[in-house]
Amino acid sequence: MLKRSQHPPFEARECKSCHEAGQAKIRGDRALCGQCHQETIKAMDAMPVLHAALADSASCMACHSPHVGDTQALLRKSGFSVCTGCHKTIDLADSVVHPPAKEDCANCHTPHGGSDGSLLVETNRMTLCMGCHDDAPQMHFHPMGDKVKNPDNKGKIVCTSCHSPHNSSQKALLLGDPVRGLCVRCHDPSASHSGG
Repeated sequence: MLKRSQHPPFEARECKSCHEAGQAKIRGDRALCGQCHQETIKAMDAMPVLHAALADSASCMACHSPHVGDTQALLRKSGFSVCTGCHKTIDLADSVVHPPAKEDCANCHTPHGGSDGSLLVETNRMTLCMGCHDDAPQMHFHPMGDKVKNPDNKGKIVCTSCHSPHNSSQKALLLGDPVRGLCVRCHDPSASHSGG
């Protein structure tokens, strides 16, 4: 049985629209896909950072099937599996997994390109996280935001300064042991402090 969604030219058995006559090999890829998906290709080309998969020879077909798929977008795999095929450092086997990450990477990342190297749907990480965790500022005692500098990397302290956006062996997706390991990432315990 064929998968749930079929690419319209495949469903209509218009093989020649993508294949040279008598050839199993596809005629092209991004240029070919752009003949029907002009707006998508145009939007991708306007993005400051293009997804690396679109720059190599596989291009669109690194993620999309040209014939059938389980999703309307004809993804080769479902959910986060299509992404972890290449992004092998993302391992969602830890004891604590961020549900949106396991559900679909596109909850937080744009699949084609974006404004920064992380291809986030929202470049401001605090804004992105608070789209779901709007109570975070009231629940955290540690200051964060644009005016609070991270002594570790000199950037601002944001949610991902302490929490993994994907997975962790620590509760609350913390990047270290909450008793000590997390804090010493930024705060040097050997520094002398006055006033107790």
